[in-house]
Amino acid sequence: MKIYRKSMLKLFMLTVVYIIICLVIISDLFDIRVTALSFTSWISKSKQITPFHNATMTTDFRSAQSVDNKDGLRNLAKEIRLNREQKEREYYSPRKTKVNQIEAKFLINGAQICNTDAEYMTILVIVPSLPSHFYVRDAIRSTYGSYVKEKISLQYIGANFSVFIRLAFLIGKDCKHDYEASLRNESMRNKDIIFADFYESYSNLTRKMLIAFHWINLFCSDVDFVMKVDEDVFVNIPKLGFELHKRPFDKQGSIYGYIYRSSRVHRVGKWAVPRDVFPLNQYPDYAAGNSYVISGNIIPRLLSVSEYLPYMSIEDAYITGCLAKIIDAKRVFVPGFTYYFDGEPNPCTFVRNKRISATKVTIGSMEGLWKACTAYKDYCSFRYQKQLKRPG
Repeated sequence: MKIYRKSMLKLFMLTVVYIIICLVIISDLFDIRVTALSFTSWISKSKQITPFHNATMTTDFRSAQSVDNKDGLRNLAKEIRLNREQKEREYYSPRKTKVNQIEAKFLINGAQICNTDAEYMTILVIVPSLPSHFYVRDAIRSTYGSYVKEKISLQYIGANFSVFIRLAFLIGKDCKHDYEASLRNESMRNKDIIFADFYESYSNLTRKMLIAFHWINLFCSDVDFVMKVDEDVFVNIPKLGFELHKRPFDKQGSIYGYIYRSSRVHRVGKWAVPRDVFPLNQYPDYAAGNSYVISGNIIPRLLSVSEYLPYMSIEDAYITGCLAKIIDAKRVFVPGFTYYFDGEPNPCTFVRNKRISATKVTIGSMEGLWKACTAYKDYCSFRYQKQLKRPG
């Protein structure tokens, strides 16, 4: 008898745990907090029984277990869907007054960066950089950034076309040190620095890109494409130009990159977003933030909408997901773009696989990627022969 009771107790506890897990999953997937009370209330309605607040746990469990009503399930699913849609409508409706003012004073405005030539497709590469990262910026300038102000001639389906590249490093203030004089000297030499009056921090990453949009509206409004690139990312510029030429955009505008679909919102950890900031459980489709491209025609709209939507520090989800959803911009998955969990690349494999961008790139590995892209046969055949000669 004792063994039987223990077995029944274990079965009961496992069943309760299973029900709780199911409720959590429902809450997570359909953006509604389903409580035990609401669940039992639905059971009561579907079976025409009275709520069992004062009944024993065993009775509750048996009543819930006996429910088998398809219409009731449909009604519950409909209620969950309507609840989710209502929350989405509320969040994605721009507020009536500005809630996220984007203002920036440019200490170095970099106005000379965008002397664009409308005759050719122009890509502005924006690299959010930290004030002290002088060597990283030099590594970018000497590799893929060296395409700046050169006409890149490419071919697609037998037709020749040209691409112009513009490069800009967007930098804010350091909380501890004053780098303004050093940055002014760097700007004099390279003419690719934008120094804005805001403080660098993880929570300001979104604001940093919105300031970049503000700068584009002022100094680079006729650019065809804007590519955001993290400092530890390498870009195969000819491959990028080729892929963008294949994918022209319309008035609706497009965002290109590695697109995350139905990504879950984190409530704890590095990427945590409080529910009062973003009340939904899933982000809209958005591009991985280490490298993505936005068609230039939607930059003003993205910036304008951002001032009427509460600020969120998850830059890629906010800009290429939430703002893009509001203005109905297309999110286009393009093979070859990198993403956060992508590994450090092998230079020759990077070229062979026709990749557009690579992440987790150091100053040293950036040089290897550059050599593989510009002198593949010499660089990669040498590396291959070297590997063959290794013992074992």
